[in-house]
Amino acid sequence: PAFCNADNSISVTCTSTITITDDENPQVVCPPNTTLEPAFCNAEEEPTYVFTDNCPFTITDTDTITDLGGGFIRHQVLVIDSSGRTDFCQYVIQTLNPFIFPNCPAGGVYSAFPIPNDPGKCSAFINVEPEIGTFPEDCTSYLLTNYPEEGHAYPVGDTAYLAISYDGSAYYTCSFTISVEDIDPPTIECPEDVEVDTTESGVVVFFADAIARDNCIANSVVSSTPESGSFFTVGTTTVTYTIDDGANTPASCTFDVVVNQVTVLPSPVETPAFIPCPSPSNSESNANPPSPTASRAKVTPSDSRTPTRSENPSSTPSSSPTSSVSESSSRTPSASRSRTPSPSSSSSPSRSPSATPSPNPSISDSQSPYAPSASPSQTPGVESIVFVQSGRNALVELIVPCQRTVCVADEAQIYLDEIALALNIDISSVQIVSIFGHEITVLICGSEDTADLLNDINNNQAGGNLDNLTVEGAQFDVSCGEELYVYESSSSSTLYVLTSFIIFVVFTLF
Repeated sequence: PAFCNADNSISVTCTSTITITDDENPQVVCPPNTTLEPAFCNAEEEPTYVFTDNCPFTITDTDTITDLGGGFIRHQVLVIDSSGRTDFCQYVIQTLNPFIFPNCPAGGVYSAFPIPNDPGKCSAFINVEPEIGTFPEDCTSYLLTNYPEEGHAYPVGDTAYLAISYDGSAYYTCSFTISVEDIDPPTIECPEDVEVDTTESGVVVFFADAIARDNCIANSVVSSTPESGSFFTVGTTTVTYTIDDGANTPASCTFDVVVNQVTVLPSPVETPAFIPCPSPSNSESNANPPSPTASRAKVTPSDSRTPTRSENPSSTPSSSPTSSVSESSSRTPSASRSRTPSPSSSSSPSRSPSATPSPNPSISDSQSPYAPSASPSQTPGVESIVFVQSGRNALVELIVPCQRTVCVADEAQIYLDEIALALNIDISSVQIVSIFGHEITVLICGSEDTADLLNDINNNQAGGNLDNLTVEGAQFDVSCGEELYVYESSSSSTLYVLTSFIIFVVFTLF
């Protein structure tokens, strides 16, 4: 329409209506059909739908829920916008009852194949919540299990699992076996080769253990062939160590035990002392040892003196100490010769084992043919030796200043008696083993002070007649206890003293 204004102007107006139509449908998205895992106390949250629209403030949604039974619930969702446009979807949720253990493994076996162990471990960590159900901490439902359902390190081998639930009216159980397989092979490292020496045909050898490693070492068996502590013959024997864990291929390693047969230098009780025996014709030597038929008199302490003495004969000063010895027993060597206690030899020596002199040898001013010279000189060329005690028995080599070229037993016995007195032992514990010239081998038994006395003798600190001696050598840790017999050759130049078995002697100082 047109209008006239007061000023005679004309104005024109018009109106129009604009209508906006919503022709876009709303959208609703439902979740897929879902089966909820068993969850005690409904711990698992259900999925839900979502919707959108271009005009979101004017949309409404309706969820129609229908119980289909058996734990199935159907959701039907309808959305309507302000224009009356709609969208629709539906989905089904299956909620499993945890009390009846719906996912309990069939056949009572957790897995158709054994579960491998975790690397380096003798077990495998397994969570069985999918099979048993989720059990939140704040849930008051009734569920008992022998292992936690949220996870446990199950050892290699078979483990029985048991779960018990109660829904308020009935009990339900689920049981199955979890098998874990050891797939880590064992390893073993052998010790170094062993080498031993023996004088026999073999020896018992003990060797170190092998270093065995395995993830299931408690299940492993380590063995050796032959075993440690076995008898090994001379030669090389290969020892095999094996480790078997019962699941994988056994591992093994080898090393050698070498037994060497050696010849050991003979000890004092191993080498027979056969001293050449001069013939009656004064030839240089007789290669044969003394005849076993040679007559002999058993040497005992009662031959020429009593078993004990109360004082040292050297306590009385005398320039030439002597010992009064009674001799009456007879000897019958192969060539009839005799000795008497005088510087000259007679037809036959005689000595009575039953003779009993006075307890202490008498000291006289007259020179006895068996007394040492007043001032003997040490044998030249003998080095001073420091002796160290070992054991209680010793085999000692002495250089004795005798009146004759070859010492006789009675002359040497004077020094043996003083040695026994100085060591505070019975005179029967100091025995002659052999006499060769001025060299006398003596067996001293049962004293721990022998080495000290021998050192004093060589240092001229022993006192009395002992300072006239020289100790040429000594062997400790020898055997005692055998009876001695005197063997005398047909020549008066040599005397033998051997044991009832063959005494074995080693001296390296001759």
